[in-house]
Amino acid sequence: MHLREIEMENFKSFQKKTTIPFLEGYTAVTGPNGSGKSNIADAVLFVLGPRSSRAIRAGRLTDLIFNGGKTGRRAKYCKVSLVFDNQDRTIPIDSDLVKLTRFVKVSTSTPDGYYSYFYVNGKKSSLSEFDSLLAHARISADGYNIVQQGDISRIVAMGNVERRRILDSIAGITKFDDDIARAEKKKIEVVGNLERIGIILDEIRKQIRQLDRDRGGALKYKELMSRLNLAKAQMVHKNVEMIQAEINSTRGQIRKFEEEKDRLIQKREEFQAELEQAGKELADLEDQIAERAGEEARELKIKMDQMRIERARAEDTIETSTEENSKLKIEMKHIREDRKKVEEEVSKLESEKEEMERRLAELENVLEEGGKELASLEELASKSDDKVVHIRKEVISLEKQVDQTKDGVHNLTLEDDRLKERIERIGMEIAQIEEDLKTYRFEMKDARWQMGEIKSNTKESRKSAGPLKEGLDILREKERKLAQQAQELEGAIRSLTRDYNNLKAEADAAASVEKGYNRAVMSILEARDKGTLKGIQGTVAELCEVDEKFETAIKIAAGAKLQAIVVDTDHTGQGCINYLKRKGLGRAIFLPLNKMMPGRPRGKAVLAHKESLGYAIDLVTFDEKFRKAFWYVLMDTILVEDLKQARKLMGGVRIATLGGELIEASGAMIGGTLQKTALKFGAPSQKEIDKVGEKLRRAITESDRISKELQEIGTEIQDTESRLKEAEETTESTQIKIGTLAAKEKEFKSKVKLLEEELEKRNHELQGAEEKKASNEKEIEEHTKRLEEMKSRRDEEKKRIIASSPEELSRKITKLQSERTRILNDTNAVKSKKETLQTQIDVITDRINEMDSRMECIREQMKENKKKSESSQSKLEKLEHEIKAMEKIEDSMGKETLELREKRDEAYKAKTRIENEIDKNVHQLHTKEDFMLGLQAELKVGEEKLAEADRELESLDVEVGDDIPPTEELKRTVNECQVAIETMGPVNLRALEDFDQQQGRHKELAEEFKQLKSQKGDLIKLVERLNERKKDGLIKVFHGINENFKTVFSELSDGGEAELILENEEHPFEGGLIIKAKPHNKRILRLEALSGGEKSLVSMAFIFSIQQYDPSPFYLLDEVDQNLDAINAEKVARTIKRNSLTAQFVQVSLRKVTLKEADHIIGVTMQKNAVSDVVMKVNLGEMSEEEQLPERQEVAA
Repeated sequence: MHLREIEMENFKSFQKKTTIPFLEGYTAVTGPNGSGKSNIADAVLFVLGPRSSRAIRAGRLTDLIFNGGKTGRRAKYCKVSLVFDNQDRTIPIDSDLVKLTRFVKVSTSTPDGYYSYFYVNGKKSSLSEFDSLLAHARISADGYNIVQQGDISRIVAMGNVERRRILDSIAGITKFDDDIARAEKKKIEVVGNLERIGIILDEIRKQIRQLDRDRGGALKYKELMSRLNLAKAQMVHKNVEMIQAEINSTRGQIRKFEEEKDRLIQKREEFQAELEQAGKELADLEDQIAERAGEEARELKIKMDQMRIERARAEDTIETSTEENSKLKIEMKHIREDRKKVEEEVSKLESEKEEMERRLAELENVLEEGGKELASLEELASKSDDKVVHIRKEVISLEKQVDQTKDGVHNLTLEDDRLKERIERIGMEIAQIEEDLKTYRFEMKDARWQMGEIKSNTKESRKSAGPLKEGLDILREKERKLAQQAQELEGAIRSLTRDYNNLKAEADAAASVEKGYNRAVMSILEARDKGTLKGIQGTVAELCEVDEKFETAIKIAAGAKLQAIVVDTDHTGQGCINYLKRKGLGRAIFLPLNKMMPGRPRGKAVLAHKESLGYAIDLVTFDEKFRKAFWYVLMDTILVEDLKQARKLMGGVRIATLGGELIEASGAMIGGTLQKTALKFGAPSQKEIDKVGEKLRRAITESDRISKELQEIGTEIQDTESRLKEAEETTESTQIKIGTLAAKEKEFKSKVKLLEEELEKRNHELQGAEEKKASNEKEIEEHTKRLEEMKSRRDEEKKRIIASSPEELSRKITKLQSERTRILNDTNAVKSKKETLQTQIDVITDRINEMDSRMECIREQMKENKKKSESSQSKLEKLEHEIKAMEKIEDSMGKETLELREKRDEAYKAKTRIENEIDKNVHQLHTKEDFMLGLQAELKVGEEKLAEADRELESLDVEVGDDIPPTEELKRTVNECQVAIETMGPVNLRALEDFDQQQGRHKELAEEFKQLKSQKGDLIKLVERLNERKKDGLIKVFHGINENFKTVFSELSDGGEAELILENEEHPFEGGLIIKAKPHNKRILRLEALSGGEKSLVSMAFIFSIQQYDPSPFYLLDEVDQNLDAINAEKVARTIKRNSLTAQFVQVSLRKVTLKEADHIIGVTMQKNAVSDVVMKVNLGEMSEEEQLPERQEVAA
């Protein structure tokens, strides 16, 4: 494989399309300074695509585009192609020729923007594909197969470590570094996961311990609730039976009452029959009396009945009239009170009205006098001079003309404003049309570009969909796990924060009075801490640890003895007591370990111990040397669950319950509400606080890290989803998109055409409006000028009027007119106020009249009622007299009639008795019905209670069984269960479910933790293996290049010696690479100590040794001999000539000795228009020696 030709177009100083052929072997490119010969090397680099545009001597890629030279125009693009002979298929493309092309075009839409395209054999490609193809041929823009002008001096100037990194790159250390970095990154991730899972596991273990305790409470709670519900259900069942019995009893009573009701109804019917019979008998007797007494008696009876009726009517009329008069008197009183208030209001308004009338009269009088005086003055003024009258007429005429002209100017101004608005509107429409045109034209181009992109990307998108789906699933699973761990970490942080705060609070409390100790105890502890008193161990509370479950019971069992101070000897105790006495600090209990006596549990305590939670002393953790002291505090006290269990064991044994009750051996019971105390068992050490604090810090760090990971994964998921969505587009949808874009392009073409026509129309309309506006403005100017002339004339005429009229007369008329106007305004205001007052007076007067009318009606009605009452009273007296007279007449009738009357009276009494019996019967019926209604209501209530009890039974969902205890026993059970439940306090029922869940989670995380530990070990081993391989690879490259370097330098320096030395051969990556050289007939020196030419020669030897170790089919050398003298330049050229037998070399050089060794020569010249040109087979004799000398800097065209 070799480079066959370079094609350039508009590249740097090469304007027209230029093709430079190349042959195998050694080709030299030469030309005067500034001719553009190095631009050929830049063209090669441009296509190969180095990482930086500075490598091709350009600030930006657009700087590579031909700048127009001296007279031409700047080009819009540049294009370079490298054509390689690929018959040996070194480049993995099945073609004898491979053409790599790069194209850069200036962007018209973005300042300083550009488009860059890559092509392989005419097909669109990318820089990454270029790199891949050339890597197979061992050609790289950043490798040592291309050596630029500054590379020689750079090797000389670079440090030892940087020089060693050249070997790293050749040995592929970068790959190892990437693998190691990935492994290290993975190891860091694994360590982080281990740390995170460790924190979560600690928290879960703590939760499991708490849940285990809560679980016991929950199970006990469920058991108590089961007993409680069973007892309640049994009580409800008993209640149901009682309610059912009451319902049955009520129904029996209802049936009994219904039977009695039927009996009473039957009795009433019998009484009705008797009443009917008694009525007939009474009627017969009445008839007999009437027959005996005759017609006169009947008439007397009828008349008496009528009189009695009239008497009743008269009495009713008297009563009604009296009552109505009482009501009317009250109404009359209220009306009189209201009338008095209204009269006062009218009087007030009349006074205001009179004041307004007086003021109005004064104003009218002044107005009248002023009018007379004004009229006389105006008459006097009009008679003074006829000339003034004439001038006034002229002024009035001018005023009319001014007003007409003003109207004209105003109309023209309005028309001008409308034209302005129209011009602005048309201008905005034109601007909008132009903006729309620009947008639509851009959209057309964009639609074409999108169609091209869709077609080129569809194939790749389909291939990438599968891996993207798999990656998305992995990411989502990772996100799920991280989210769960984040949640668990938050819980751990809350728990650790709580623990840390509690420990800090306890530590602070241990050093303050709030610890719960009395003054004497605090003083002894303070003296101990200061070293004043020796041999003090601490308080009982300080010297022990108690499980949270037993803490309350132990506090109750120990009582005040928790503050007892444990000392080494009784001598120490005596010293402490004396200290308290001297200071007057109070009293304390001291427990000298040398004198304290051990104890043994009493017999009953031993028996009770089997049914309890254990001895209190066994449930406390302490140093065994303090056992005698703790025996004094707790003795043989046993702990039980609750008071119920304690009652079973009480008598001769001291018992404390977990709820805080205490039963002494004597049987005394102590209990009730517990008071909170600051006293704590033990005191947390600073080490424990620091440990929890460190855990908390690590948890927060892990939480922050996991939040960041979640955010990154979320972004990655969004990006992957977006890419997947694009990748999953099918051919059909792509075709639809392409069709849509084609339709869009067509639509925009149509819109552009319409907008262009509309733009032309609007421009024509704008031109017409601007012409009309110019004409209108001219007319406004003429009218304004005429108006100013008229105003000037009018003002002059007015001045003439003033000059012609007597000054004093005119001033007086003006003053009088002003005063008259003011008075007229005041007069109108007073009139309006007076009318308002009159309206108010009229309304109130109407109201008074209504009151008077109503009082008159009341008086008339009262008179009428009184008259009726008096008339009825007179009539009543008369009727009483007549009735008495008739009764005497009736009594004077015969004896026989009298007997009949007596029988009639008896019959009447019998009838009355029967009627009374019927009434009594009816009353009894009503009473029975009321009782039945009450019973039915009770029945309904009972049925509702029964239904409610059934519902309660159903909600309790408990089988009551056949053997139901007595009610009192059930009540005791309910009460005991409720008390036990209340004593338990809040119960975590979820603990039953959460315990199993957390156990499962613990198992899962523990397994993951184990796997991560194994993975961490594997990664550590992997990093070690990679480092070994990395070292082996570097050592191998080092020895290979070092051997080449020794040989090459010896050839270049006529037998000189040189070598490469690793600063740290054991750990080569911790040191650099030293170059030592011994030029011919000189001593060995480090590279830094050599002369400039010797340094360049060493650098060339180093580069050649690298090229020999890592050969490439193509080499490009750009003026590498510029710092060498002629002899050394010739040696380098001969070396290149020898090496060109196995590879193609292209060297840019000015040196004649170099060109002499080359197989082929390409010459570059600069034309007068600053454009480079190429000639072949340069005649070296025509080049001056000055041109052959190297220069430090070359100015690129």
